[in-house]
Amino acid sequence: MTDQFKIDKSIALEEAQIMQKAPEEVHIEQEAPEEAHIEQETPKDPHIEREAPEEAQVPENCEISVSYVQTGEKWDRNNIVINNIFAFQVAFDIIRNDEDPEPRNVEECRHRNDWPKWKEAIQAELNSLTKREVFGPVVQTPEDVKPVGYKWVFVRKRNENNDIIRYKARLVAQGFSQRPGIDYEETYSPVMDAITFRFLISLAVSEGLDMCLMDVITTYLYGSMDNDIYMKIPE
Repeated sequence: MTDQFKIDKSIALEEAQIMQKAPEEVHIEQEAPEEAHIEQETPKDPHIEREAPEEAQVPENCEISVSYVQTGEKWDRNNIVINNIFAFQVAFDIIRNDEDPEPRNVEECRHRNDWPKWKEAIQAELNSLTKREVFGPVVQTPEDVKPVGYKWVFVRKRNENNDIIRYKARLVAQGFSQRPGIDYEETYSPVMDAITFRFLISLAVSEGLDMCLMDVITTYLYGSMDNDIYMKIPE
């Protein structure tokens, strides 16, 4: 009886030890679904692979055109020659695809619904030219002088919401018809150099100064001229 009791007691102790270890094994089995959860997240990789072709739609040697949204046209950089013909074609495409283009002359302004706005802008430009005595009296052109042409430039200024905030008209002389050495000797444009502008900004920042922006209307009309220039009478 004693030996049998000892054997049964030892068996009971072994079973008790097994029961104490069993919860740990069950806990390990319960943690296994985390591995399954990781496996369930793997489908994200195929999604990334599907997005990759979208980024590679335009090859490195291609450039999208200005009308790519409407036509899907792409330019091959290796076969395109950048010259005046290409620049003209780009400008023509922009004008052709513009649903509301700017008027090109006074006659087109007259046939538009916003003609009163353009008329007001034209009159403001003429008043500014008269105030600064840009034009002299109307005279006969000398025989050895070729008068330069003129052109009206009409622009509508827009804000960040693409709303029209101002109608602007400028009367410009077609100076490209002048001949160097005959009509003029040198040209000069009173524009600040970019290096000087950056220096002034850095100086204001370092000294803690305030900077103000000022817009001068018809700035170039304040310059003086050394010789007379004859221009055709604008309409």
